[in-house]
Amino acid sequence: MTGHLGDGFPLTEPLKGLRQILLMEQGGVEAQQSKVQIFAQMIQQPIDPQLAFTTPGLFPDPQAAYEMSKPFLIAAGKLGKDGKAPKPKEQPKQDVTDAKAGNMAGKQSTATNKETEDK
Repeated sequence: MTGHLGDGFPLTEPLKGLRQILLMEQGGVEAQQSKVQIFAQMIQQPIDPQLAFTTPGLFPDPQAAYEMSKPFLIAAGKLGKDGKAPKPKEQPKQDVTDAKAGNMAGKQSTATNKETEDK
């Protein structure tokens, strides 16, 4: 039994099997690419880098990959000199009333600017 690709090339049974394998490989490559993108995004975040190695499922042995990467992570400032993740920095807490006051001030200055433009 033969078939055809779009260009009229006859597709024999062995070629059909090869085509299926190639299509499956393409799906695997796309899945791997997604994992790499997730890893790249996570490693840029201010989180423990070990999470980036374990979460996306990119590495068969995430712990070994993490251990081998420690010197590079230290050099990049993602880990301290001791090889441990730095503690997260405290974000200053903003009072809800401060945020509302800032929004009100912004609205008032916009209204004042419009009044000035209209004169």
